[in-house]
Amino acid sequence: MAFPPPNVTGSLHLGHALTCSIQDAIARHQMHGREVVFLPGSDHAGIATQVVVERHLWASQGRTKHDLGREHISQVCGSSLEMEGEKGTVIFDQLRRLGASLDWDRAVFTMDPHMSRAVREAFVRLYDAGLVYRKEALINGAASPLSLATTPQSPPLSLPSQVYHSLTDRSISKKEEIIVSTTRPETMLGDTAVMVHPQDTRYLHLHTRRLTHPLRGDTIPVITDSAVDPEFGTGAVKVTPGHSHEDSQVGERHDLPFLSILDSSGKMTNIVPEFEGQPRFEARTAVLARCLPWGCAEAAAPTP
Repeated sequence: MAFPPPNVTGSLHLGHALTCSIQDAIARHQMHGREVVFLPGSDHAGIATQVVVERHLWASQGRTKHDLGREHISQVCGSSLEMEGEKGTVIFDQLRRLGASLDWDRAVFTMDPHMSRAVREAFVRLYDAGLVYRKEALINGAASPLSLATTPQSPPLSLPSQVYHSLTDRSISKKEEIIVSTTRPETMLGDTAVMVHPQDTRYLHLHTRRLTHPLRGDTIPVITDSAVDPEFGTGAVKVTPGHSHEDSQVGERHDLPFLSILDSSGKMTNIVPEFEGQPRFEARTAVLARCLPWGCAEAAAPTP
């Protein structure tokens, strides 16, 4: 049995202590008539270490991992990892103080060659069994420096206001609008649907209709989904599957196209050529400036 290896970039917390205590109780119980190996270990925390290194490089030199190359950035991360190695000793001291019945002669590190081979072997077996697959999915990214990040490393930010824009349904003779709200007007370029609650009587006549996108000029559908809160805002929600985890789930349910409005450097793609190459926050202002004169955007209002 292996103790889930804690990151060497930190020390043990109460969660580690709880896990270790439970596993130790199981190990001691199994020792009644059985041979038990309870392995201690620590994790290299590769993503966390790389994120720290990349942020330092960007802040101090204005350079990214792509500027340095794979070999150089690996060396820098390795040096940083060696400095963090002292915390691995602290972790083992903490485990000893807990009294865990660990086999200290078999302590492992996730970067040990035999452990790396075991990880690769596990993934190969899972793939051969059809339990590992690849799919298109959203990831969190940092535009500066260019990096991927896990959700805890890129927490959501609260924005101070929301703005409104409208979409006009040209499929009916009388001009009608659906007003939706967003804190990120630039993502409007990637909208592929407007979603309303199926029982919201305000929009029953627009079910299955198509709306004209005010910037792209194409049409997008009005879809119904119980995920919408009809009491919040206008009761209509813009759907941008390529830039929201919640919207991506909606997109999968309704088979909507996923449009990516940002490239890896955080600049706008050519979905609407007028905004191509603009940094995302500049594009936010530009989209509003374009929409307001056309009457397809309203003044900002405080976020409820």
